[in-house]
Amino acid sequence: MENYRYLIIGNSTGGIGTVEGIRAVDPEGPIAVIGEETGPAYARPLISELLSGEKTQEQIFYRPSRFYPDNRVDLFSGTRAEDVDISGKLVRTGDGKTRGWEKLLLAVGGTPIVPEFEGRENPGVFTFTTREDALQIREYLHKRGGGKRVVILGGGLIGLKAAEAFRTRGLEVVMVELQDRVLAPVLDPASSRWLENILSREGISLRFQDTVVRAHTGRTGGFPLSVELKSGDSIPADLLLVAIGVRPRVELARASGLEVDRGIMVNQKMETSAAGIFSCGDAASIGDFFTGTNRPIPVWINAYWGGRVAGMNMAGEDREYEMGMMMNSLRIFGKPVISAGLVNPPAGGGVEVLQGEEKGSRRAFIIRDGRLMGFSILGEIQSAGILAALIRSRAEIGEFRPRLLKPDFNLLDLPRGFRQELREGRWNRSEKSTHV
Repeated sequence: MENYRYLIIGNSTGGIGTVEGIRAVDPEGPIAVIGEETGPAYARPLISELLSGEKTQEQIFYRPSRFYPDNRVDLFSGTRAEDVDISGKLVRTGDGKTRGWEKLLLAVGGTPIVPEFEGRENPGVFTFTTREDALQIREYLHKRGGGKRVVILGGGLIGLKAAEAFRTRGLEVVMVELQDRVLAPVLDPASSRWLENILSREGISLRFQDTVVRAHTGRTGGFPLSVELKSGDSIPADLLLVAIGVRPRVELARASGLEVDRGIMVNQKMETSAAGIFSCGDAASIGDFFTGTNRPIPVWINAYWGGRVAGMNMAGEDREYEMGMMMNSLRIFGKPVISAGLVNPPAGGGVEVLQGEEKGSRRAFIIRDGRLMGFSILGEIQSAGILAALIRSRAEIGEFRPRLLKPDFNLLDLPRGFRQELREGRWNRSEKSTHV
């Protein structure tokens, strides 16, 4: 049986952050990473470019291929952790092996949400959260001679990037969204409408307040699928992509006796209810910056920094992860989109919206009690890091509030004293990007 000082279950963003956190403190302790998918970790946000053909598999690696040997990490990929024995400090995997650990991290991610509808197991129905999903869809479309039309269920981040990839491949795209707009949890209503105009100009057909109830097989006008909607419409298609989000994978943690709520409960050190066991990423239930309560916040940056803090604590440091905050970004048809904090707060309570459009850019800010609570920006997003730091600092923005609407808003628009505090403050650490 192999024994490791550090054992990481999950070979994605959070797991990589954990390795780098450990190695920042302990350059020699034996590390093993167990990954359910084969091969090195990759950047999940880039699988749409793998689907479109704009990037190869090697080009979406999250770190160079030598990351594991360079960091003295034993990678066991293509195998699943089946059981965690907390008392014995053992992990049993699907390859029949048992591995011991002194410190353990669970970065097991999420699993795609697929609603109940007739035909969801039929060929031509896919989800879209992994590299393998992208490769299987590419192969499927190749066998279809490239395909002609796809239906996407879900108008969120995953659905939009998939829609762009399919349009790049020359397919017709029909997007079906249960809400009344795209990116409803991520953008304010006016910003959603602004983005919808771009999507429509790019040839994406949008269907709101509707959902899929059935996916028939059988040739319909030359298409293998007939996608029936709750509204009664039926759309012939080559493929149905279900992209309505993920739910935390908590089964392994729950079976091991760890405390689980909506996700795996952790404290600010990213430690679970069992000493020596940590968690991060989409599966972890972390502290919310605004409410102080724990909940899953499935954001790529949160996963990395949560993992890094966990790794440093596993190696003997005493670090705390700052409360998590929603921060989403994407580039869709060449247009950058980013949002952070509260973008759709409940009405009342002194909340006001400051918004405007200029030079092909739209900016919306949520303000309460003279402080920035959230923002949505489409177009010029260079100031996003500064704005996220303003939210975390809970600074009063009265002195520079009118300048927030400038597309070129930057540090020089802030009072000199606050610029210095911003450079020295801790609150913007969690929003730093780890580029791929």
